Amino acid sequence: MPSARKRGVSLADVRYLTATWALLVFYRIALAFAPYRLVRRVLPVQRTPRTAPSWALARTRWAVSNAARAAFGATCLPQALAANALLSLQGYGSVIRIGVRRSESGAVQAHAWVLSDDRVVVGDDGECLESFTPLTDLGPRA
Repeated sequence: MPSARKRGVSLADVRYLTATWALLVFYRIALAFAPYRLVRRVLPVQRTPRTAPSWALARTRWAVSNAARAAFGATCLPQALAANALLSLQGYGSVIRIGVRRSESGAVQAHAWVLSDDRVVVGDDGECLESFTPLTDLGPRA
């Protein structure tokens, strides 16, 4: 098996990816057994958030995208919770936006994505976010 360094991934990136995977699995399991209002209580407390630099958003996007492939059905909400937690733990501000839309068949579809200063961090994978009507923005407990 080739080493992570040969593939251009640093040890710090491997650690970040592992932490991201653990958060995804945690939120996936927590949401399966508890309502969101209880799961939200374990979000990191955010004091005075800083603006996240582009590299931090790109790193978080990369980690969530790659970890979600092995996180046992981590859909948009666990991914959004994990990204929000990762950014918050680094002191960066972000919000989880929940939106809905009607499908062509008339069914209601919901989606969650993460914004940091109006920049989409995760949740834009092939979704036309403009087609969703935002319902609420959720952030870490203040």
